[in-house]
Amino acid sequence: MSFSSLAYADASIQRSQNVFEPTEEFPDKNDSIVTFTPKNTYASVIQLSSIPNKEQGIILERIKDINLDVYISPTRKCLVSSIISNMWICIFLSNKKLVDEFLDQNTSVTINNARVIVRPYTSRDKKVTILNIPPYIPNCYIEELLESIDVHNVSAISTMKASIKDDPYSHVTCHRRQVYIRDEDVKKLPNVIRIQCDGALNSIFFSSDNVIKCFKCGAIAIYISLRIV
Repeated sequence: MSFSSLAYADASIQRSQNVFEPTEEFPDKNDSIVTFTPKNTYASVIQLSSIPNKEQGIILERIKDINLDVYISPTRKCLVSSIISNMWICIFLSNKKLVDEFLDQNTSVTINNARVIVRPYTSRDKKVTILNIPPYIPNCYIEELLESIDVHNVSAISTMKASIKDDPYSHVTCHRRQVYIRDEDVKKLPNVIRIQCDGALNSIFFSSDNVIKCFKCGAIAIYISLRIV
């Protein structure tokens, strides 16, 4: 190699070294960092492909030493089947309508002469927050109230804690309670219910999925918590 070639190569190396500022740090050679952002949204991918969504899933109680094909036979049109734990089998059907029809007709199925529990992959129950309910109103009153409007609670009613982080007061509760109800019963909840208790008429409100409706017009409202000192 000629002297001029060596000089050109040396100049090229210097130029390449000056691309980065002296303060710039290189990643460690052992680091493996990859950031990936898909161009298409998950919803668009689902629409353009046969990928099942969570609402197409069914969970079945597992019987030991029973093959997966035995679980598939009562469900029909199965896309995916897998053992997800020692006690459960997960099956995805070809569409949500089949799942709804199957679960509406079956809470259990017979497999090898044994009854096994069947439930949806994702819970159909909705969490409802009951607002403006003072502590002197017992939970049994709320349960009777829900039953009177044909709303079925699938969990016990629980009292919510106040937003106090200090340990000495972490036990303090507020005028809100929570309960889980069936998804199809959410639309039955009125905007406001007035309940008589201990000589006082109390107006209580219901919130599902963090949405509260105006008790007059039914429009979505903003709940403002007022603290009286």
